[in-house]
Amino acid sequence: MGLRVRVPHGFTFAIAQVDYRGFAHLAPGATGTQLAGYYFQGNSETDRLRHSFGGPFSDNWQTTDLKEVAELVFAPCGEERILNVNTELRVNAGSSAGTTSFMAMDSADQSIKTKYRFAWKTCF
Repeated sequence: MGLRVRVPHGFTFAIAQVDYRGFAHLAPGATGTQLAGYYFQGNSETDRLRHSFGGPFSDNWQTTDLKEVAELVFAPCGEERILNVNTELRVNAGSSAGTTSFMAMDSADQSIKTKYRFAWKTCF
């Protein structure tokens, strides 16, 4: 998914925090993983952030990707770049083969609740 962010003149931004939520049903022995990677058009992908869940689990889940200030990657000043966000959900049956396990990136009320928080800085 590519996000277009309107950037005020003289500023740039980075993703500081992203909150994801959803629902998972993992049978005993199954595992689930939520992954995300963020990068600006023309740059290579940053580290992928990973959150793991183990079965048995059948409930809403929430994860937060949070970067330290020194780790923030800002868009180049004065250039319009698309911010790419790659997210994945994975389920491994493990020792629960023959059962049903799944993960969804939405909540029981069917609304998507991903929140992006930006860090801003001035360009000189």
